[in-house]
Amino acid sequence: MGSWILPLKFGAGSGRYCLTVWLSHPLLSVSYWRISPELVEGGKTITRQVDLSCMPIYVRAGAIIPFDPVRQYTSQEVDKPTTLKIYQSADGQYTLYDDDGVSLDYLKGTSIKTLIQWDDKARRLTIAPQSRHGRTAYRMPKRKFSIEHIPSGATKEVLYTGRRLELGM
Repeated sequence: MGSWILPLKFGAGSGRYCLTVWLSHPLLSVSYWRISPELVEGGKTITRQVDLSCMPIYVRAGAIIPFDPVRQYTSQEVDKPTTLKIYQSADGQYTLYDDDGVSLDYLKGTSIKTLIQWDDKARRLTIAPQSRHGRTAYRMPKRKFSIEHIPSGATKEVLYTGRRLELGM
């Protein structure tokens, strides 16, 4: 799952299991052992009891993970914002890829990429156009983002118009 997410598998059956895992990243990781995420110090081996009702997942500090509203097909209009979950305690960045969602123009390289960066020390989020490839006929529409900080849960909604946007959080 890339360098940001660590899902863990454990044996089938019933009852409780004891799971030991090495969290290599020396910064904090967020654990989804509970409904509410908890910060876990990385750079060490940890042991947790788990049962079949939970999926052990760790997300490295600094990760930026987008969650788009559910769609039945790619060009379906949605009125809810894209949620950007920012996992605090480290700097991070993510490149959001976008195309028209209906044509095969992506095969010709027609796309728009948006760079999303989190500066943890300055507590600043930057959303900026990274690149545009192919024909310029496709323009990314204005897009609403709901920014959610993990583990604090603080949220903020913004409207991105394709121009550099800096937010103090």
